[in-house]
Amino acid sequence: MTRWLTFALAVLAGIPLSGADSLLPPDRVLVVSVRNSISEPTVYLVRRAVKQAMAENVSAIVLDLNARGGNEKACLEIMQILSQYHGMTATYVTGEAFSMAAFTAFAAKRIYMAPNSMIGVASGKNGEGSAAIKISQNLRASLFSLTAGNGHNKHAVEAMLDPEIELAISGETIKPKGRALILTDAQAKLDFGAPPQPLISAGTVDSLPDLLVRLGFPDAKVIRVEMTGAERAATLLNAIDLILLALGLVCLFLEFKIPGFGVFGVTGIMAMFLYFFGSHIAGFSGAGWGALFALGMALLALEIFVLPGNLVFGFAGAGLMLLSVVMALVDHYPGATFVPTWAQMEPALTKCSVALLIAVAAILWIGKRIPNSTLIQQFTGGTTSGSQTVLERQRAQSSQIGLIGKSQSPLLPGGKAMFGNQLLDVITRGEAIETGRVVRIIAYSGDVAVVEGEPGFQG
Repeated sequence: MTRWLTFALAVLAGIPLSGADSLLPPDRVLVVSVRNSISEPTVYLVRRAVKQAMAENVSAIVLDLNARGGNEKACLEIMQILSQYHGMTATYVTGEAFSMAAFTAFAAKRIYMAPNSMIGVASGKNGEGSAAIKISQNLRASLFSLTAGNGHNKHAVEAMLDPEIELAISGETIKPKGRALILTDAQAKLDFGAPPQPLISAGTVDSLPDLLVRLGFPDAKVIRVEMTGAERAATLLNAIDLILLALGLVCLFLEFKIPGFGVFGVTGIMAMFLYFFGSHIAGFSGAGWGALFALGMALLALEIFVLPGNLVFGFAGAGLMLLSVVMALVDHYPGATFVPTWAQMEPALTKCSVALLIAVAAILWIGKRIPNSTLIQQFTGGTTSGSQTVLERQRAQSSQIGLIGKSQSPLLPGGKAMFGNQLLDVITRGEAIETGRVVRIIAYSGDVAVVEGEPGFQG
């Protein structure tokens, strides 16, 4: 679109066409290096590349494929991710593409192969195995759907999945009955079927520049996308993301309930950082959702420690935190509507709901199994014997309404005040009170006494 707009403006300005053509920005092609096997890090790599291609409006995506096998889940995910991109896609087999790697190749609209490369199903040494490759009905259906949609030869897919199928072209047996299908670049481009159609490969090309010529982008700028170490590490983080989220919620909840900043705060923040970092590297979300979670936590802390009883900050903070942990797992693509579809939201909501249940269960378990520990005394506000009930605590607080004391620190609006021989955490309703001022308890917000300055009294 931008290329043609530039061209049209040049024509309207009276610039000669040769000069206008030089104004057109060059095509850009994203080349994604897929190596070793089809795995979770490969999914993260392809997702990042597709989102970059959509955001930058590149002309084509090329999978530079040299991989043996992999896992079915990753293969299916890559197929779904590539379907989000509606531009030209091509697979360039530069070495070997066996089993799941071969199936992944069909996700692109065109397949090309380098000289001496191979593609197929390796079910035994050198393809001597006779057992049918075991795949789910989901992957089987996806393969035939892609074959039809991208114009590939269905006979090649059938021969990959069923070792009992024999393939012979012009009297030459390409695949004997009972053997796995493995094709060289020369065999993969042979025509088969009615009407005749290349088995797998649209042609053998010597190099990437030659491939770009075949695709119609001879002068394209190549943007290489390689796998990063962070994408490899993110596999572990995303395998335990549910645990990280539950741990983070439990630790942060305990930190909010216990005065001061300690091990629970550090552990909770680290767990949430790893949760958001893993989802970001996996390509689900930008860093913005992690920042939104931090903002929500700050608003919640403001509600609890600075302006108790306000509720606005508390609800806003809790809402932002909930939104961010869910959206961090939603696979959102450039150009899509801001509000995700239910299909995009469902996996994230399910995982977050499970993590929340685990967190609640953990908090209840701690309260039930360790009621007399120092931690739980702080957590519940109980006495050293652990026997003080909520009702008793409320009665004790009610009996303190109206007590007169003296501020021991500036109340801005929170601080300390002495009532008789008891030092209490106190907070004002917003006004600042200096040290040594006479104050009176007028209410309680949780475990914190709400005070106001006594008019006419100065300590």
